[in-house]
Amino acid sequence: MSGEGDLIDHAKVAELLASGTIAATTATAGSAVLAEVYGLDVVERNLQDSDNTFTTFLLVRRTSIL
Repeated sequence: MSGEGDLIDHAKVAELLASGTIAATTATAGSAVLAEVYGLDVVERNLQDSDNTFTTFLLVRRTSIL
């Protein structure tokens, strides 16, 4: 899966895998919680390419123009 449309959402991919809507050979890099919720197998844990990896989240919103 190339991750287009709804398939960029790991939770959506997990849901579709669990329902059989997409091929069982598909994988997603979601959390262990997703695997538990949808009854999926965890193939690999702690995927990362660096011990110093971190994620930054930004909140972006429009301000009203008056």
